[in-house]
Amino acid sequence: FGAASWLVIASQPEDHALAPAHAIGRVVVPVAMLGLLVAALLGGIYVRRALEPLHELAGAASRVGKRDFDVRIAATRDDELGILARSFNAMSAHLGRQFKALEAQAEIDAVILSSADLSNVVRIVLGRVAEFVAAAPYSLLLADPAGADHFHFYSTGPGHELNEQEVELSPGESAQFRTATRGLRLERAQLAASSLLAGIPGTTLYSLAFLLGDALGGAFVLGYDTDRVPDADEVSMLWKLGDRVAVALATARRDLELHKRAH
Repeated sequence: FGAASWLVIASQPEDHALAPAHAIGRVVVPVAMLGLLVAALLGGIYVRRALEPLHELAGAASRVGKRDFDVRIAATRDDELGILARSFNAMSAHLGRQFKALEAQAEIDAVILSSADLSNVVRIVLGRVAEFVAAAPYSLLLADPAGADHFHFYSTGPGHELNEQEVELSPGESAQFRTATRGLRLERAQLAASSLLAGIPGTTLYSLAFLLGDALGGAFVLGYDTDRVPDADEVSMLWKLGDRVAVALATARRDLELHKRAH
């Protein structure tokens, strides 16, 4: 139309133009504050959940330091703290068995130094074996101090009384025990009906023998209701107790020999 360019100006109130931004601000700020509050709350809960097992572990470690090795930590979690709890329980049980074995050895040494009464030694040994070896029943075969061919078979009754039986081993039985110096699982089918071991109850029998010089000094005989044998820690403790019993037997034989020469 031959006219100049048109200039069109559109305007609106500032409150109307910035209303969406103000609306977003009114929503975002409370949501952000709520999110920070929830995060802080969850963080506090998680920290408390993490610190409670650590406090429990610290208390249990303090009790272990006081030689309370029966303390255990609940190991129901599957995370790192659960692994730590299970490791702590295994360590506490291991230390408990080790200290019980050391106490038993010290107690036996005291009896050996004070007298040569083998019955006291056997009573201590069988009582201690019941504490750190999960077997039932448990018995001890011990050579007679007065004769190399005679043995005594000791076991404990329901009231923890000591039962003693004099036995004679056949050459086959003696050879069988001598092969168990490193521990031997005994099969029921391999035992003769007249064998001393045939009368011991249990699904599985385990024997660990100890020597006195070149002769058979005795053997531990353990019975299990399930198909199992002692673990490495239990075998190690039985070896140490067997060494102490061998020393007690040697002491008793020496005293008998001195008495014989003196009279």
